[in-house]
Amino acid sequence: MDVTLLILLFPHLSRVHYPIKWNDHQEWTINLTGSKATAYIVFSHKEFFQDLIEDWASKARPDILSFVPYTWKFGVILKEFEILTLSNEFNWIDCSSTNQENHHLAFCGDLFDLSFSLPFDDFLPVKLPIVFWIHGEGLDLSMYIPEISSSRPILLALDENARILTRDGNVKKRSELINKKWRRVCQRTVGWIDCWTVPIVALSIKYIYHPMPPLGPDPQADITTPEKEEILLSPMRIPKMRKSPAIAWTTVGEGGAPRFDPTSLPPDQVSVELEIGSSVMLAYGAILRNFIHLKENIFGEDQSFTDMENSNSKNASRSNPLAGGLGKSTGSTKDDPSKSLSETSLNPDEKPKRFDPRLYRPLEVIVSVTIHDLQAHVMKNCNENDPPCPIVLIERLGFEMKKRFYETELQVLVSPSFLISSDNTIRPGKDKHLRQGHLLLSAVQVRGHAMFSNEGRQLEEETLEYAWLLEVQLGKLSGKMTLSQLCNVVTGLETLVFLTMDSENELKSPKTVRYCHHGIPSSSCPHTKEDAKYRCPSTEDIKYRMTRVAVDAVDLYLIENGTAMHT
Repeated sequence: MDVTLLILLFPHLSRVHYPIKWNDHQEWTINLTGSKATAYIVFSHKEFFQDLIEDWASKARPDILSFVPYTWKFGVILKEFEILTLSNEFNWIDCSSTNQENHHLAFCGDLFDLSFSLPFDDFLPVKLPIVFWIHGEGLDLSMYIPEISSSRPILLALDENARILTRDGNVKKRSELINKKWRRVCQRTVGWIDCWTVPIVALSIKYIYHPMPPLGPDPQADITTPEKEEILLSPMRIPKMRKSPAIAWTTVGEGGAPRFDPTSLPPDQVSVELEIGSSVMLAYGAILRNFIHLKENIFGEDQSFTDMENSNSKNASRSNPLAGGLGKSTGSTKDDPSKSLSETSLNPDEKPKRFDPRLYRPLEVIVSVTIHDLQAHVMKNCNENDPPCPIVLIERLGFEMKKRFYETELQVLVSPSFLISSDNTIRPGKDKHLRQGHLLLSAVQVRGHAMFSNEGRQLEEETLEYAWLLEVQLGKLSGKMTLSQLCNVVTGLETLVFLTMDSENELKSPKTVRYCHHGIPSSSCPHTKEDAKYRCPSTEDIKYRMTRVAVDAVDLYLIENGTAMHT
C-alpha cells in the first residue's frame, strides 16, 4: 500500500495501569493520527495484511498456564485525506511509472475516524466478535478517466458546462460550485471530477468469527515406534529436500457422496450497516460503470489483478505449470494431468497432513445501506440559455442484502421519487406555471435472488450460480410536462446510458481459457464432443434467468399553451 503523509503522523501507544494482580486483564491502546494523507488501495493488499498478522501471531499451541487476558484498542484518525482505488475493467492495472492508463475512484474528505478493539480476554472462545466503527465528515467521491479513454472529453465538457439547480432555487454552472478543499492528487486541473458530496457518513461492521487455534498433536497411539525414533533423531540428521506436506483427502467419497459438507459448520457472520446523510450527486454514467468494475475487483471474480505490460502468452505459460513440460516423459506422476494436486505432491517419505474442516467454514454477510435526502442531477450538456439539468429528489433509499452459502437475497426500497425539469420558453402570464414540470413515482421495489450450488465442486473452488431471479415493482407514475421539458429528461437519460454502457472503451478479459461448469477448460472436459461440435457450456451459458416488471399505474399529462394530452 502506497501511503503518503505530507505533514505529520503521530502514533501513540499506551497501556492502562492497574494494581498488580496475577494474570489480570491488560488493555493496550494504539492511536494513529495522520494529516494530509494519500493512500492507494487494491484488493491484493488484503493478502499483505493477512500475512503480516500471521507472522505476528504466535505459532504455539494454546496453553492455559501461560494465558493472560488482554485487549487491543486501535484508533485511526485522518484529517484531510485521499483514499484512491483502481476501477479498471477485469482488474487490469497499468503498473508503468509514467503515463498510467488507469481508471480511479477516490474517497476524499475532511475527517476519517476508524476505531475497533481486538478482545483476547477468553481462553479458546467459540466465537470472537469484532466491531469496526467508521465515521467520516465532509466526504467527496471523485472519479478519474485516463486520457486514452474516448469518454474523457465528454465528461470534462459536462463537468464544465452543466447548469445545476441548487437547493435554494438558483441556477449556477457546475464550475461555480467548486469548493476549495485540500487535494494533492485528486485535483480538478488534472482531470479529476467530483461526483458525490456527503456531509457525514457512519459505517458499522460487526464481524463474528470462529477462531482457529493450532490443532493439538496426533494421538500417540497412532504413531509407531520407528516414527517416534525418526522424530527424535531428525535434528541430528542431514535434512532431506523440504516439501510442504500434502493433504491426503478427496472431496468425493464412496458412491460419489461428499465426504464433508461446509454447511455443517456454523458460519462466520459479517454485518455491515451504512448510513449516509443528506447528499448531492452528479449522475454521470461513468460513476455507475466504475462502481460495477470496483465491485467485481473486490467481491467478484476479478480479485487478482493483471499487469497491462504482461502479454496473454506470458500469463498463460505462468498460470499453466505443465506448459513446456508435457513433451518430457519422466514416468513421474507430476507429468500426468489426470492426477489431482494432492496425488501428485504425495511422497512416500512424507506424512499426510490432517484435514482441517475449519478452513472451509462458510461466511454469512448481511448488508444494510440507508441514504437520506438524496439530490441527484441528471447531467447533460448545457448552453448559456439552456435550462438546468433535470433533478431527482429522493427522501430515502434503502438497500439490503443477505448472502449465504447456497443463496443471496437482496432488495432495494425507494421512497416517493420526484423529478423536476424546466424550460426557458416564453409564455403568456397565465401560463407561467408551465415553466417547470414534474414526474412523481410513488414507490420502487427491486428484489433479487441468486442461487448457488457446490455439486461436483471441490472445497477449494467457488460455488456456481445457477439461477438469478429479478423482480421490479413500480408504483404509480404521475405528473405533467411540456414537450421541451420531456426532451431535457430524455437527453439527460440518453447521456447517462451512453456513458454507462461505453462500448468503445471495453477491455478484453485476461482469462484466455474458457472454463465449463465443471471447473475445467471446455476443451479438456470429457463431456465435450469434438466430432459433434459440442463444447461443454459454462455457468453463464446454462444459468436460469427470470425477470418480472410490474407497474401499478401511469397518469401523465403532456401540456402546452391551451393544449393537454392525458395518458
